[in-house]
Amino acid sequence: MNNFKLSRNQDAYPTIRGFTYQVKITILRWLDLKSEEILELECGEDIDYICENYRKLEQIKHRNKRITLNSDCSKEAVFNYYNHLKTNRSNNIKFLFITNANVTKEKRSNYLKELSGIDLWNEMNSFKLEKDHIQIGIQQIKNTIINYKKIKSDKNALFTQWKLEIKKKNITFWKKFILNFEWLTNFNSFNEIDELLKSKIKDKYVSSNADTVYNKLFVYVFSILSKQGKKTLNIDDLVGIMQKELSEQDKEIFLKFCEFDSKLKIISDRICKIENKGLLSKNRLKELCKINLEEYKNEISFNASKIIERNEYIEEFNSLIYDESIIFLKSYSGFGKSTLAFQILSKYINSGKIGIRVHQNTIENNSVLLSNLVLNELKR
Repeated sequence: MNNFKLSRNQDAYPTIRGFTYQVKITILRWLDLKSEEILELECGEDIDYICENYRKLEQIKHRNKRITLNSDCSKEAVFNYYNHLKTNRSNNIKFLFITNANVTKEKRSNYLKELSGIDLWNEMNSFKLEKDHIQIGIQQIKNTIINYKKIKSDKNALFTQWKLEIKKKNITFWKKFILNFEWLTNFNSFNEIDELLKSKIKDKYVSSNADTVYNKLFVYVFSILSKQGKKTLNIDDLVGIMQKELSEQDKEIFLKFCEFDSKLKIISDRICKIENKGLLSKNRLKELCKINLEEYKNEISFNASKIIERNEYIEEFNSLIYDESIIFLKSYSGFGKSTLAFQILSKYINSGKIGIRVHQNTIENNSVLLSNLVLNELKR
């Protein structure tokens, strides 16, 4: 029964982590409320902040990789905001996209000041862009959006119609659209946000027992998000929950999340160390190879050269290595790229002539696979 094969990935790790991150940011917004302000949850977006003058729709995304203006989550956010404006013409609607992810530049982009699309957008949003550059910036963002391809969603029919509509919008519309849409990227990570919340609880409400108060707020937000119907939070609710005692059942729920959190922190720390070493110098590579070969020599029971013959490629590599050029190993899954890299590095480990650069996408994809693997081991 140990050779069971998966027909699809059933791991709920990204979903649970994303939902938990949403709960934490909801608490953060709740702690910042004033007496006349309200939060509505899972209404327009994940969080709707409502004050006298406007409603701000906040979409929360936890991501393991960097984003651009062309990322699927970015496309969907822009698309959603337009539709909210269309169905609420008489209301003052703003939009905030929140993510832990960093921003990176788009491929083949040519935005002003060599910025990424999102950074250019935020410069305009915060009035940091010079006046004579505003028109150019608006046009560049507009061009990116009207050239969006399909989104990974069941809304593609609406998306196609939306693209036809936005092409006709004038510069006044686009200026207002950009000014009322804010990108909050590189926000507190999954683990950092806990300390921020406890610090805010201490500063604004209680000088001691911040951990206990945080537990109460977490369980309360988690419980109302799990129920159907209208979900609202205000300052009176906050004070009331702080004064209540947690039931035994609620304590058990929170402890389960803490246990999950601690496992994810261990994995996250290890993955960060791996990702930060994406670029290895030839000396560091040589050192790591020797350490690993020594540590695992009793566990390695295969000769990589006998798994897949790659001699013809090694010979080709021999003719290229002295040209001081960059050599890419790129092919379909299962071709044997890793085996070939192993053979090449084994041959040249003592020459000091080569180093290795792992592609960022490879690091990110393998980090997710690694986290899934470790989580599965922890569940046993």
